[in-house]
Amino acid sequence: MSSSIPRYRLIFKVLVLGRDLPLQTGFVNRVSGERVSNQLYNTLGVSLGVTRKEEHDNASIVLQLWSLPLNERLNGLTKNFTKGHRGVIVLVKPEEIDQLPSLLKSFSINPGPNLLVAVVGDVQGVESELLRRIPFDEDSLDIHSIASADDIITILTNQLLQKDQSNNNRISVVFLDETQCPLFEPRIVTPTEPCCTDDELDEITSILLHQGFRVIDDSCFVELNEGTAWISLRSGSVRLDPAVCNYCRFDCKRQTNICIIAVDSGWSTKDIGQRALLTTA
Repeated sequence: MSSSIPRYRLIFKVLVLGRDLPLQTGFVNRVSGERVSNQLYNTLGVSLGVTRKEEHDNASIVLQLWSLPLNERLNGLTKNFTKGHRGVIVLVKPEEIDQLPSLLKSFSINPGPNLLVAVVGDVQGVESELLRRIPFDEDSLDIHSIASADDIITILTNQLLQKDQSNNNRISVVFLDETQCPLFEPRIVTPTEPCCTDDELDEITSILLHQGFRVIDDSCFVELNEGTAWISLRSGSVRLDPAVCNYCRFDCKRQTNICIIAVDSGWSTKDIGQRALLTTA
């Protein structure tokens, strides 16, 4: 009697850092099979991608790639995105090599294991010269030869799978020709989404009632500690009636409108539009 070992999946969060956002986004776009998510690109400069590697021992390796901008104005926010990461890929051009320490410091990243530095540009024939310019002890560097952006993912994946990294503080360094990592700057078109149709309204109402929410006409309201949130099922707009107003001696009632900054097509078996999906979420 044969028994099959169930497959399991290992998921690692990997940061993609640099000083050139289109270069970072281009890398994520290339290794994720041109399925990069850019919904936060216009507002925060953040792009997300996923790449998978089928490995031995019946495991599927998934790398979540987070391309983060070097932006002083957003520094506090982007640092929150670094939490929980297991690996870091730093993309620099040859003229940016000297700025590697300051770049890592900006994101509070310490040089060490699972850090991979990729020098991207016209690097053929000048690798030795560029290597001498890297501002780290040469004895702490592991140099790898690669031919494509996908090779970077393979190298980092192998490092992440090493069970004992206590004695491995070496930094991986690769040189990648710029033709293998074309720049990518997404142009996001955000057309105005029409309000939900009657059919979509019926579908949303049915879902909410099934979940135990209270629906009045075309609005759903949710009681929170901070007050009552009213969601228009027709337009998706959200209004908050703060609970603190109940203790105010004035007659006016403060109403706070909440802005939703992104629309996602999401995953759904229902034939409803983006606004309806977002409203349901």
